[in-house]
Amino acid sequence: MQELLEELEVKVAFQDQLIEKLQEGLLEQDKQILALTREVETMRAQVNNLMGALGGIEDESTPEPPPPHY
Repeated sequence: MQELLEELEVKVAFQDQLIEKLQEGLLEQDKQILALTREVETMRAQVNNLMGALGGIEDESTPEPPPPHY
């Protein structure tokens, strides 16, 4: 019975370590995702600024005016 209890304690200790490592990995990934999201937002703003500076360039979300009628 004592051996079984010790075996279970070892397993619980191993699982606790594993959970802690997984949590650390998730936190690191969350930091990376936040950093990448900020970079994408910055790039999007830069593209929008460039498109505004160039003027006549329209993106796909800008509807085309209807063709002139003859």
